[in-house]
Amino acid sequence: MTTAEVAAIPLSDFDHRAQLHRAVIASTVGTMIEYYDFLLYGQMAALVFAKLYFPSSDSLTGTLTFPRKSGHRVTRILPLPVRG
Repeated sequence: MTTAEVAAIPLSDFDHRAQLHRAVIASTVGTMIEYYDFLLYGQMAALVFAKLYFPSSDSLTGTLTFPRKSGHRVTRILPLPVRG
């Protein structure tokens, strides 16, 4: 098995700023998509899935998923040393 040699050419200041800008934009878009997914799944879990999986229970059962999901969002935002 052969390995490829990659020459490490230092980037200019302009190229470094451009790469950093692209990385920040990409991570921001990825985070927005992830939180949209959490929001969408949380709403569907409360409104649709609760009625499908627990048809005989009351509507309070579906709304109990919101505090759990919001607690999950808060703990994901907290830095790792605070969470332990």
